Amino acid sequence: MNELSKRIITAVLGGAMFIGLLLYNFWSYFFLFFSIGTFILYEFHSLTTKRAYKHFNFLISFSLFLYLSLLWVAYFSNASDALNTLFVLPALCCTILVLFLFLKREKPFEEFSKIIGSLFYIGLPFLLTLQVLLRGLCTATDILCVFILIWTNDSMAYFTGKKIGKHKLFARISPKKTWEGFIGGTLFTLLAGTLIYYYSKQPSWLFWICASLVVSVFSTLGDLVESMIKRSADAKDSGSLLPGHGGFFDRFDGYLICLPFIYLLLHLYTFTL
Repeated sequence: MNELSKRIITAVLGGAMFIGLLLYNFWSYFFLFFSIGTFILYEFHSLTTKRAYKHFNFLISFSLFLYLSLLWVAYFSNASDALNTLFVLPALCCTILVLFLFLKREKPFEEFSKIIGSLFYIGLPFLLTLQVLLRGLCTATDILCVFILIWTNDSMAYFTGKKIGKHKLFARISPKKTWEGFIGGTLFTLLAGTLIYYYSKQPSWLFWICASLVVSVFSTLGDLVESMIKRSADAKDSGSLLPGHGGFFDRFDGYLICLPFIYLLLHLYTFTL
């Protein structure tokens, strides 16, 4: 089976599973994004940490991610005392530093920085994904529409760049990305945003145009950030769990950078209503 066939089969089967879990109910939605976040955490530490330490760093990151995820759900589900357990987080962080002291790590603060950095870079966007649903800022269908914009931008930037791309966008990090691809992806994403508004009629055409522009800019930057991480690790893909697509980090790199800005856009939009 050639690479294109693997890519198409994975996209169809994975896309169907993704949409089904996203739309079924809140707990399938939680399971979906928690699982994706966990896979990305593992791939991130596999890329950035020495083999002897990556499992330890992933285990600590996963434990904190699980703790924060459950706390997030409890708090935004109106559990009155959920936020009181947040005081445990600094104690947990200090405990990690003490563990490094006894484990005699060569570069303890570098590893600690990776663990905490991974929670902000990877964990926080997925926690915000839970929050927007729990607070009623948007629906699961709206989240799916954001992914449609990201997928449109990625696909059309790739095909446009492959067809007519000449001027390098960021040659030092990703030699294949071009300005023509970026512009093509942006135009098709704006079209997708217009179609989403045409069929949904909410919240507004201006919101979806702004969301399309945010997606085009920040999902592209997210892709470049992940390329920078892979280049520093001398790796072509973040993993091999998705045949034809690499790893989960490769598929959701744009979302990690994009989502905080979509979240900010949602707040600005609701504030101005």
